[in-house]
Amino acid sequence: MTIYTSLTTSKIDYQFPLDTYFFSFLQSHWAYAAAYFYISIVGATVHICAYIAIDFILTSITFDVSGLLAALQVDLNDMKVDNEEQDKDYSLVKEIVKDHQKLLRVVDNVNLIFGPLLFVQVTFSSIIICCFGFLTIVGKDLIKSLLATFGVILAMFNFCWSGQLLSDASSGIAEAAYNCPWYNRSVKFRKYIQIIIIRAQKPCTLSALGFSDVTLTTLSKILSTSWSYLSLLNQMYEDIA
Repeated sequence: MTIYTSLTTSKIDYQFPLDTYFFSFLQSHWAYAAAYFYISIVGATVHICAYIAIDFILTSITFDVSGLLAALQVDLNDMKVDNEEQDKDYSLVKEIVKDHQKLLRVVDNVNLIFGPLLFVQVTFSSIIICCFGFLTIVGKDLIKSLLATFGVILAMFNFCWSGQLLSDASSGIAEAAYNCPWYNRSVKFRKYIQIIIIRAQKPCTLSALGFSDVTLTTLSKILSTSWSYLSLLNQMYEDIA
């Protein structure tokens, strides 16, 4: 757009990928090139090293824990009904209980570290999506507003999808423990199975400081709330206009 205005009009309109405030007016191509380089390099560096990196760390940990919980389900399902080495099964289920408790502590630590981030995302995503959606409707910076809207939705989907996988994998532990042949085992074996079932009945999830569980249901509520805000804001805009 800057090149187009410089070739077609006498007044050059300097455009940037991001709306950034500068302390002085840009009156030359060299100043514009330096400012554009600064925005591109510094903005991309901060975004990649700070925002995206934190998101990837959270989703990576969540996927790893979900995979380990799924592996525990496989271990429980692999126990045979008629197994002559029942002592081996007893030691195995004992290790499963310990590993299950370790994974639950990992999820608690993840929620303790990333809980404020998730709370901010869940709380303000509806408002941000509504605002960018409204800018898309009124036609102000259409492409930027549309990309920003999908960007916020995609970031929220990333959290909610990983949280849903974690919840499903955690709740599946109880079913796998119930389906294993506990009825042919000793009393100690049954007690360990009971511990697993009781603890797994409340699935572990990503939590936004305890106010909401970050799952696909949360994403649905955010989009529904954003649509309600957008409808109200658009109606108010039409009445004023």
